[in-house]
Amino acid sequence: MSDLNGGGAERVVLTVSRCLDRARFEPSLFLLKKEGVYWDEVAPDMRVRYGMEESGRLRYRAFSVLRKLMAEASKNDVVVGTLELLPSYFAYLCGAISRKPVIAWVHADLDRHLEIYGSVSIHRRVIKALYPRFRKIVFPSLSARNSFLGLAPRVAGTTQVIYNPVDLKIVISKGTENLPEWAQTCFTKPVVVGVGTLAVAIKGFDLLIRAHAELLSRGVDHNLLILGEGSDRQLLERLAEEVGVSKSVFLPGFQENPYPFIRHACSLVMASRFEAFGMVVLEAMVLGVPVICLESASGAVEILDRGVYGICVSGEDPSALASAMNAIITEPALHQLYSRLGKERVEFFQPEQIIHQWEQLLWNTGRSCSR
Repeated sequence: MSDLNGGGAERVVLTVSRCLDRARFEPSLFLLKKEGVYWDEVAPDMRVRYGMEESGRLRYRAFSVLRKLMAEASKNDVVVGTLELLPSYFAYLCGAISRKPVIAWVHADLDRHLEIYGSVSIHRRVIKALYPRFRKIVFPSLSARNSFLGLAPRVAGTTQVIYNPVDLKIVISKGTENLPEWAQTCFTKPVVVGVGTLAVAIKGFDLLIRAHAELLSRGVDHNLLILGEGSDRQLLERLAEEVGVSKSVFLPGFQENPYPFIRHACSLVMASRFEAFGMVVLEAMVLGVPVICLESASGAVEILDRGVYGICVSGEDPSALASAMNAIITEPALHQLYSRLGKERVEFFQPEQIIHQWEQLLWNTGRSCSR
């Protein structure tokens, strides 16, 4: 994995590794860089190694990192590239040299994500060349899988969808922590919360700010809290000024523990223009917080079962999004309904419902190598 910096995919990898049956599996973790915030979620018995323990550009240390990875892989039976692109590229090279079976784990809607990732043509060529060579490619949703097939149609026979698990105990426990003092002002009114990297091309926070302004203009008093950091911070701050809501939009940056903020919110809104899964949707549902998402966030729509367990809004329409927010804020019965349905839905995503699929995949992959 790249590192342990904040992100839903990193948390999912750590959840799966913690929950594997230790009578059958001995997981280890190799980080390309020794960076991150999720150290407390690493299983105490899991061996952790690093490609780079100091800051610096990976491109200048690639061969050194690969040598260290090879040494670690020699102690294992299966290699998993736990994130798309670079971690999986390293995993493939490691497996090809050491003759270990390699599984690629794709968490993003990669066909869309490449449009803003950079070096698009290079990545497209590498994906078409390498991904058909993986033993298996795992996706967190059907929509993520189908999107990827547009990049590499030859991999269709080696794909598998395994939904991401959510660790209810961790989310609930961390959700009980107190809000910081600065947040008291924000929560004097009903709060709508959004969580994610401040990148409007992906997360659509510009749409959320416009929907917030629209709802305020209808006389529904509330605040908007967006947790995350990213390159579009100034763009979002300017937008809030332009539409006259700078005093009711809070942008406190990345929060290592977002759960107390989510727990105290009246609704979580995912305004993503695309989303392969959306762990924060599950985490909000664990905490009993109703979820609203755009239909373009196709992975989150799968979690909500196309509107059964939350509200799905079609199109990039701030007015329609504002109407959905209005319903949750002003109709207590509807809020209670989606709070209850959300808690029911997350039962399907508990680790004991998901981990056995990973255990079967890893076991069969390892056994096929040993034969």
